[in-house]
Amino acid sequence: MGKSSLLEWLGDLENYAYCTASRLLNRVDPSLLLGSNNVLVIDALDEVSSKNDGDSVDRVLQKLEVLGYPKFILACRVADWRSATGLRTIQEQYSEVPLELHLEPFTQKDMIEFLESNFSKERAKEIIDHFIDRGLNELLGNPQTLSFIAAVAKKENLPESITQLFEQAIKLLIIEHSEFKAEGQLPSEIALDAAGAAFASLILTGNEAISRKAVANIIVGELPISEIKLLPHTEKIEFILGSRLFRSNGIDRFSYLHRRIGEFLGAKWLLKQANTDRKRKRLLYLFHSYEFVPTNLRGLHSWLMNDPALASAIIKKDPIGILEYGDVDSLTTDQAKILLGSIYLLAENNPRFYNFQNKDTYYIRAFATPTLLSLIQKILSQPDIPFSFRVFLVDVIKGNQLPKDFIEILKRLVNDPNIEFSIRKSAGEALAIQEQVIDWRNIYLHLSKLADELSIRLAIELLEDTGYDKANDELIASLAISHLEMSDHIVGPLWFLQENLPKEQIENVLNFFVSRIERMAISSDSEIKSEAKNFACHLILRFLENYDISAEKLLNWLEPFHNTFGYHDEYINKLAEYFRKNHDLRHTIQYLVLLKRPSKKNIWQKNYLLHYCSKGLSVTSEDIIVLLKRLYTENKND
Repeated sequence: MGKSSLLEWLGDLENYAYCTASRLLNRVDPSLLLGSNNVLVIDALDEVSSKNDGDSVDRVLQKLEVLGYPKFILACRVADWRSATGLRTIQEQYSEVPLELHLEPFTQKDMIEFLESNFSKERAKEIIDHFIDRGLNELLGNPQTLSFIAAVAKKENLPESITQLFEQAIKLLIIEHSEFKAEGQLPSEIALDAAGAAFASLILTGNEAISRKAVANIIVGELPISEIKLLPHTEKIEFILGSRLFRSNGIDRFSYLHRRIGEFLGAKWLLKQANTDRKRKRLLYLFHSYEFVPTNLRGLHSWLMNDPALASAIIKKDPIGILEYGDVDSLTTDQAKILLGSIYLLAENNPRFYNFQNKDTYYIRAFATPTLLSLIQKILSQPDIPFSFRVFLVDVIKGNQLPKDFIEILKRLVNDPNIEFSIRKSAGEALAIQEQVIDWRNIYLHLSKLADELSIRLAIELLEDTGYDKANDELIASLAISHLEMSDHIVGPLWFLQENLPKEQIENVLNFFVSRIERMAISSDSEIKSEAKNFACHLILRFLENYDISAEKLLNWLEPFHNTFGYHDEYINKLAEYFRKNHDLRHTIQYLVLLKRPSKKNIWQKNYLLHYCSKGLSVTSEDIIVLLKRLYTENKND
């Protein structure tokens, strides 16, 4: 399901009421929308027309004030959410910081599971690889778009671009499946013209649905079908309403099945009507009469780029809109240059234009051409270029195989401690997918020797991208300890290291890690020692899941932490539970410490040592009987 499906589902829950932002704004008395419920679920904020940043949020809050400021959920497409403006405005009215959530795209596992309902596992993987290889993987993360892909994959060759995908999906959506109606099916051009006019009308007027009711019975948010019939090529609009391009919102209300398809067909119809220079200027004025392209029109606006006569103006006005909603695969080299220049100007005027902490990687085929790569290479070499623009450029090219001179620039970015961390991380990710041989051992050694917190963190995080075999085990252990010593955010990247370190490397990494910890003068109650113990216990648990181990080796790994305790001991507790269940191993370690190893400590001190190695090793009365029997058996002839 997509965003709207999720919100409609929430709206059906007890004490929740669903409405769209436009329906809320168009109600003089919005209380009927909330009724006796406690939470108002407001969808499609991005489909409300606004002249300036934050206008639509302000208007929604005015209606919520009328309702006495109830709890609410507000949703829109991420490209149209102005986080700083929106959050500040809401906080001014509600006196608390709202919780901001992002719907995550499908993981590759989700994609395969979704597609397996229609295809074999092999075919599902083949479909996914097809889109990833063409830089169209963002289409796979959206379940609605993935539905189109599944439908197309059953009938036709897989598309090479988003335009091809939409065109193939539309062909399937207008096919009449009823034998009774099939004879009267409209030619596709007539059908798509009528649908395009209807969708463009809905989007441009900001209405929710086309209505077949008499004009006298039309309510706010409905567009009479009689008005659409005044437009060119719409005589057959009544016939196309029953196609799968439309979804019904009641008996006489219809809207697009999916807004992106609506924007695509709406733009196609508009371009067909704007067939002279004068009409094109009038069309542009509809979108460009304010400082920004209105949020509810950005998708429609982006598809107007398909007319070469309009492309330059469209790109310059809303370059990020082109990336979010258009088909950048269709860009020519000249258009790609315009896009590059427009994003640079945007970055200069708005340094926060690119959210690099929660970023989507855009794939622009034209940026991988020699001409554009040469331009990007020069830009990345200039330190006075806006930081957000440099991060964007590295991200946008990192899915490509790059020439040697570009790879050298990326290496310099990774290795330079004076470069911002986000740029270094993106440069490392770009290097990690290169088919050329990269000397990662030297890169990791260099980062380790820099010995600053961000370089250590970078090395640990990049291991996840390059594979842990690209650094030797001693260096990995050293990086982990350096991170523990330096970082205020102790856990951080170490979670991925302890979770994903290949099982065949665990033993060596633990040996080096424990050996270094033994030589370090760290207070037993320090957070560093506590987290080091937790880290070691996580790796020990993973080792025990895969390999047999001698009691002596296991004790050697645990003993440096015998006087360590702390508050974050999730894996320490799991290891304790492991010992409680594995009696033979527990008894062997207890026997080794209490009765075999030479020590001046008395039996109670040794039990104390065992307890802090792992709570699961503490000696109970039942353990004593087992140990005495073992002692007797081994020494009965003495």
